[in-house]
Amino acid sequence: MIGLLIAIGTGFIISNYINKNLSKITALAKNLAEFDFSVPMVVTAMDEFGQTGTALNKSIENVSNLIKIIIEKSQDMSSSSEELSATVEEITSKTEEIYEAVVDITNEMVEASSSSEEIASMSEELTATAGQVTEAVRGMSETTQKSSENIERIKISVDETSKAIEQIAETAQSQAEFALNLNDIVNKFKI
Repeated sequence: MIGLLIAIGTGFIISNYINKNLSKITALAKNLAEFDFSVPMVVTAMDEFGQTGTALNKSIENVSNLIKIIIEKSQDMSSSSEELSATVEEITSKTEEIYEAVVDITNEMVEASSSSEEIASMSEELTATAGQVTEAVRGMSETTQKSSENIERIKISVDETSKAIEQIAETAQSQAEFALNLNDIVNKFKI
């Protein structure tokens, strides 16, 4: 009979000990499920429960450090994206200025070409000596035409550069949005 009482008493003590430690582990698991890494498990023994608690506490510490690193990197990435976006805006502004200058030069060349053609038609009515002048004016007109073509090619090149810069700006914007989304996700964790 005494043996039975000792067995029941020992079973009760062991049961309470197991329940107490399982409750600690369950409480820690609930905190982790809520992304709360701020409360570690209090470890009082070095048996299997204590070793499990120590391992879980180390895991929490490692995850917390990883989250801190992710936060730092996402902030760096966000900052870099903002700098890249500002640079792209500046380049876009300069490209627009270059484009406007090319358009102005093209318009002036077209006007010069029109004037050269008028001079050439009036020169045809002059004498043989005036014919030589006409040939010179025609040469100028051809040179002006070639210059206009070169300027048109420059204009096309500037347009292509502007498109490339716009793509870079879109990429920078996408990176900034990604960094903000990553930052939002990381901020859900309580550290």
